[in-house]
Amino acid sequence: MPNRRSIRNKIDNLIEINSDKKIAVLVVNINRIKYLNDIYTDPENDRSLINLVAEKINNKAANNQSCVKIDRENHLSYLGGDNFAMIVDNLDSINQIYRAADNLLTTFSDTIDYNYEPFMLNARIGISIYPDDCIDSQSLLSNAEIALINIKKNDYAFFDQKMNQEIKQFTKMEAKLDQAIKNDEFIIYYQPYYRGVSKELYGMEALIRWQNPTKGLISPAEFIPILENSQLIKKVGLIVVKKVVKSIKNWLDAGYKVVPVSINLSARQLEDNNHLKDIYQIIGESGIDNSLIKFEITESSAMDDVNYSLKVMNKMKAKGFSISIDDFGTGYSSFSYLQKFPIDYLKIDISFIRNMTLSSDGKNIVESIINIAHLLNLKTIAEGVEKEIELNELNQLGNDFIQGYYFNPPMPAREIEKIYS
Repeated sequence: MPNRRSIRNKIDNLIEINSDKKIAVLVVNINRIKYLNDIYTDPENDRSLINLVAEKINNKAANNQSCVKIDRENHLSYLGGDNFAMIVDNLDSINQIYRAADNLLTTFSDTIDYNYEPFMLNARIGISIYPDDCIDSQSLLSNAEIALINIKKNDYAFFDQKMNQEIKQFTKMEAKLDQAIKNDEFIIYYQPYYRGVSKELYGMEALIRWQNPTKGLISPAEFIPILENSQLIKKVGLIVVKKVVKSIKNWLDAGYKVVPVSINLSARQLEDNNHLKDIYQIIGESGIDNSLIKFEITESSAMDDVNYSLKVMNKMKAKGFSISIDDFGTGYSSFSYLQKFPIDYLKIDISFIRNMTLSSDGKNIVESIINIAHLLNLKTIAEGVEKEIELNELNQLGNDFIQGYYFNPPMPAREIEKIYS
């Protein structure tokens, strides 16, 4: 299959031949395709999973009846990793690109079968236009890749000049975070949660903080989004696990009755099986019981690839870890999927807690979540509880556990020792 150099040559040739015509470069990102290809491709099979996906993209583009045709022989390349690139030339209207992108996304609306295994793949498309955005092949490809940043699955975006500034800011912050890792500037705060009625300590959540030597404690809102869109999230994720395990061991050695600690896992962490193995290894080598660790997975991450998430969760459960679905109600899952996932807790998102005391509809939503969770033998944890009226309302509705400033803000490990003692 043609590579990055090949498609750059094609673009340059098209520009030279038809300099007065618009040309679009589409970079198509297929989530986890490189990882799945390495795991599932049969060495004896001449057609890899990546080649199969390329064929499907080519066929969809070449047979498209609703928009500009794309020459399959001339215009598709594999850039490496999870990215393909496609050229659409002889454009009469930008609307043709909208239709082409919509059409390509439908390629991944159904499962793809390879070696008798079904795969649900998610696609994102970044688009750059000649001569509107730039006039050379390298910039067209780079701009299309920049347009991919922050696109959600099954969507596309056109490059604009603001993205250049955003990517510079992103890269600058990413470098600072990388240096923070090397300087061991990340620390862990813990926010307890309690039984709603008895107010007995039941567990706590590990929350990362950045202790910058010049700026002090930096808000997670400033750096968590950067980490989650960077491979650095995996390095920081391992730091979190190591520091949590160390705290638990210290508390156990001090003779405290230690409650389980929840660790958040991002979508990037979940999709990397080797990274998960590293996490399990750190916990296993620490000697602490796996029951003292809970993993929190956001609803959107769990639903990104249901079959894959199910395999990951089953492995976690087999190892003795508990699982919470975080920010429940903010995504697009249905309760039918909750029956499939081997989870233990639902965390009710703070937005529902705020609305609960403002309207009867808000209260009814929270009550429905609690009731259905209990029907599925799940426990509920209400996030962000700050007021006594919220606590009382949740207790009346049968909610199980409370987390929020009503009891405690996030605090360093030394403050947790005061609660234990």
